[in-house]
Amino acid sequence: MSDYTLSIIIPYYNQPEMLAKQIEYWRDWPDKTEIVVVDDGSKKEAIDVLEGVAKDFPNLRLFRIEEDILWNQGGAKNLGVHCAKGEWIAWCDIDHVYTKEAIDNTLSLIDRTDKGAKLVYKPFRVYPNGGDYKQQANFGILHRDDFQSLGGFNEDFSGHYGYEDLYFFWLA
Repeated sequence: MSDYTLSIIIPYYNQPEMLAKQIEYWRDWPDKTEIVVVDDGSKKEAIDVLEGVAKDFPNLRLFRIEEDILWNQGGAKNLGVHCAKGEWIAWCDIDHVYTKEAIDNTLSLIDRTDKGAKLVYKPFRVYPNGGDYKQQANFGILHRDDFQSLGGFNEDFSGHYGYEDLYFFWLA
């Protein structure tokens, strides 16, 4: 059994300012939350932002896709889930964050959920620069087994903007 209840997958592509903003939120996250950043072939690599703070986050893992595939968020999320250690999987884009309150609420919800329920939770997201709270297709939480039974994100959508998340939730 993993030490992590929840693994949060964050695809990264050429947005060091947003990654630095994410780090501000990570400091408040509980220890049983794993952070998995997947650098999707960036020219502005995630390691350049993370190497100075990585020692502060023993629950942080970074992976890098060497080939720069256009609009490969689905592939990056699949890799993140494959490498994640948590029983529950969450993902969000680099420009959305989980607050401590959202993490606590998520962990509380997970504790009360029947593991065989095959549920996908669609929490509200927060923009790091403020902005409205709303649900979004590219923000979700589900049990690892359910993710795998659905086959993950369809990487046939790589190379085209959008739809990998919408298609994924249509399957769920």
